[in-house]
Formats: sequence, structure tokens, C-alpha cells
Amino acid sequence: MTEKDVKNGRNEPAKGERVVLGEDVFEKSEDKKMLEGEPEINDESEASRDYVEVDKVITEPKGKVKPKRSLMDNLKTYLIFFVAVAAAALLANLIQALVFKSPDSLIFLGNTGFLTPPIGAVLAGFGVLTLIFGVISAVHKNSRLTGNMKAFAVAGGLFLIFIGYTTFVKYVDFRENTILDSSLFSSKGFAYLDVTEVRASYDSAKTEGRRLLYTFTLPGGRSYEVDVTKSTMDNLKLIDTKVGVTAKRVIDNYALQEIVRLGMYTEEEALKIFMMK
Repeated sequence: MTEKDVKNGRNEPAKGERVVLGEDVFEKSEDKKMLEGEPEINDESEASRDYVEVDKVITEPKGKVKPKRSLMDNLKTYLIFFVAVAAAALLANLIQALVFKSPDSLIFLGNTGFLTPPIGAVLAGFGVLTLIFGVISAVHKNSRLTGNMKAFAVAGGLFLIFIGYTTFVKYVDFRENTILDSSLFSSKGFAYLDVTEVRASYDSAKTEGRRLLYTFTLPGGRSYEVDVTKSTMDNLKLIDTKVGVTAKRVIDNYALQEIVRLGMYTEEEALKIFMMK
């Protein structure tokens, strides 16, 4: 012990010194921890403040990559689309009548010729497909199509949809008092007194039960052809009573025989209505 320690009445070793008690030698706990490599608890150094025990390393996942559609998925999608278009084509005439047919309609005629509602449904379906393809190509950065091709696809799709729509809005509706001739850009109504000619004819090229035809002619050369069937026969007889007496009536021998065979008129009744030429 030093003289200073004796005077103070205690043995207080300096930091880093050993403590001697009898024959045993002890090291201060703080020095021992430093020798073993453990950080001091009371150390306020910057290194100890920044010390963080890592339990688990969490890494942010990279952007999820959408799985590519397989060939079977694409085939299923196209198959569903084509089935929907085919169903729309088969039901096109019914859909047109449900949407546009008047409640007092006697006979409803859809567009005839090439651009019928079923064809219009097919065109509109392919127009939707082309439009979707064009829009996807326009927003896709890696598309192989040029800007002009993308624009052409979009414009072509819209055009096909437009043509398909026009086939549905073009029709002729024989109503209770008027004949409505409707198209995309015009809609004209005619009174039955405006009919200038009613012609009954026989077409052997058509199927059995649809060979008798009624043709109504209006001023300006407009004419509408109606098949005489079991479903239209009664309404055609009603229209006959609405047409003016000044209208020209024409019938041939085969048509007269078919009228009698179908039971639409007797021979005497048909001869009274039509003036044989």
C-alpha cells in the first residue's frame, strides 16, 4: 500500500490494477470484460451507441413478374370469344326484333342482302377483337407493330363495329297504320294508302312453305318482299284490307294455286282481291 492509501484508510487501486486480498488476486470486472472483447455497458462512446444486434435480415422483394400465359390459356380465351360471336350471330335476328320491333308490329323485316344482322354480328365481333389488339399494341412498349399499324388496327376495329351496328338499325316494320322504313341516317313512315302495287308471285327455288311471296311497292321505287308463311299469313290478309283500292294488284297462276293450297284465300276470294292479267 502507498502512503496515500494508508492516510485515506483504504486500499483503492487505480483503473487497470489488480486487487490483492490475502493470497488471492482478482481483476476488476470492467477490465475482464474488455479483455474478453465485450463492450462496456456504461461506455457512452459512439461505437456502443450505434451497436445493434441483428436478429434477422429482411430484404425487399423485387418487382413481381407476372407469369406468362400458356398456349392453352390463349386458345381457351379465343375459343370462348368465337363461341360468343357464333351465339350472337345465331340470335342476331331475334335480338334485332326484341330491340326495334314496335308493340303494334304486324310484320317485321330485318335487313336483307349480304349485310344481314347475323353477318353484322360477326363483323362487330371481329371488330371488337381487332380493337382490343390495337389498343394493347398501342400501350405495350415492346410491340412489334409500328405506329401506323397500331392506328390502322384501332380504326379498322371501330369501322367493323360500326358496319355491324348499321345492319341492326336497318329494318322495315309493317305496323298497324304505317310502314316504317328505318336505317342509320333516316327513318321514313308510309301509309298503306301510299302502296302503289301488291304482287303475289311464286318462287320454286325456295323451300317448301316459303315459295309464295308478297311484294309491296311504294312511290320512288321502294319495294318490300314478304314470305307468305303460317306465321305471316293472317297479318298479310289484314294488310290487304288496309291497302287502297287504287293500288295495282298482280298475281300469277302458280301463286294463285299456292294461296289456295296454303288456305290463305279460296280461289274466289283471291280472284276478287287480285285482278288477273
